Formats: sequence, structure tokens, C-alpha cells
Amino acid sequence: MIKKNKEFFILILILLSGIIIIAFLVLFQWIADHIYTLDHFWWILISYIIGGILFYFLQTKLKHQIFKYLFKIWIFPILAVVGLIRLSVPFFVIQVHLMYYVIIAVSIPVAFYFIDKLYDITSISNGLYTYIILTFSVIVGTIFNKQIKHLAYIFSPFRIYYSEKLKKYKFKELTDYLISENNVRFMIYISYFIYLLLFNIFNLQNQNFYSNPVIDKAVLQSFITFIAFDSVLRNFKTLEFKPSEMLNRIFLSITGEDKQEEKN
Repeated sequence: MIKKNKEFFILILILLSGIIIIAFLVLFQWIADHIYTLDHFWWILISYIIGGILFYFLQTKLKHQIFKYLFKIWIFPILAVVGLIRLSVPFFVIQVHLMYYVIIAVSIPVAFYFIDKLYDITSISNGLYTYIILTFSVIVGTIFNKQIKHLAYIFSPFRIYYSEKLKKYKFKELTDYLISENNVRFMIYISYFIYLLLFNIFNLQNQNFYSNPVIDKAVLQSFITFIAFDSVLRNFKTLEFKPSEMLNRIFLSITGEDKQEEKN
């Protein structure tokens, strides 16, 4: 129990760290977008750079602790930004690869949907398309975990397979650990669980989560289908039945060779 509580606490800590880092990045982006509107911005920037150079030479030449502290305080904003970027890189890499994973998983049914709508090939409704896209994507995302990650690494902007310099950061190992088959299955279940909570809240208020009630039904049916599929998949992995063994037993039953061997 203590170990589980510890792991749960660490998971919460990682999630909170990721949220805080993302919030700081959004804030930094907002500041970067609006800082140019400040009066005398370029004079402030030039003064800051000159001040940094001045404190650097003072702490280098005079070698007094006070100038070292002043220099560190002066460049603290730069160090904070650099440190934030270094901390955010693993979270950013995971998010990019997770986004690629989802895009690859949904690409086939979504592509067929747009082709169908463009050339009017079938008369499939949007509700059925919602069911097909969701069901196909979660099943493919569960079964072809390694293959999808392989494609994600090929198209990754971080050049997972090609850059020798980036290999030391172990982005592939980090992504493999997070986007494993079991973790993908867990993320699918938690996504459906959150949807069910929201759906039931709206439903008990006599409202629809989506404007079209058919979409709500399609998502629910997709979840039911995934549960059935996942149950079949789990039972199949523990199944002792082998077609080759069954064929061998049928052959022995027809020929009776096993009985003759027992008599000998």
C-alpha cells in the first residue's frame, strides 16, 4: 500500500510539474508577444545587455563576492528562461510524440471520411463515421503500438533515429516508457471514463453533451465495442487453444496413430 501511494504521489507530481511548465511556457509566450509593445523596449534591452557585460567584467576583474552576486542576480531572468526550457523539453517531446501517435492512429478512417465527403462515395451518416473513426483508432492504437511509434519516430522533428547528438537525451526510451501498449490502453479507458462522467452529468440534466444526440450514442457504442474487443484480446493472450495443436489432434484422431503407439 505504501509503495502504491508513493507511485501515485509521484504520478501527481509529474502531472503537476508538466502543467506548471506548460503554464510558464504559455506565460512566456504571452510576454514575448506583448513585450514589443512596451515604450522604449529596445533601449531597455540594450541597457540590460550593457549592464550584464558591465557586471561580468567587474566580477572578473575585481574578484569581489558582491559583484559575483550582482552579476548572478542580473542574469537570473536569462538563467530562469534557459532552465525552464531545459525542464520543458522532455514534456514537449512526449506531447509531440503522443500527438503523432494519435494522428497516425486516426489517419486512415479520417482520410477515408474526407475522401467520401469530397467524392460522395457512400451515404454513411456522421454518427456512423464517428463510431467508425473512434473504434478503428482505439483498436489500431492498442494493437499496433510498436508500429505506430516506429512511424512517429520516423516523422519526429527530434530525429530520433538519425541524430547522434540527441540520443544521449534518450527521447526514444522516454517515449517508449510512456506510450507503451498498457499505457495507451489506460489512456483510452480514462478518456472514455471522463466522457462518461460528462455525458451522465448532461444526460441527467436532460441535455446532450454534443448538439447531435447521435454523436453521443456513437461514442458510447464505440466504448462498448472497445471493452468487448479488449476483453477478447486479453482472453486470447491467455488462451491455451492452438489451431496447429487442434489440427494435430484431429489427424491423430482420424489415423489412430496415438492409440497404436500406446499399444506398442
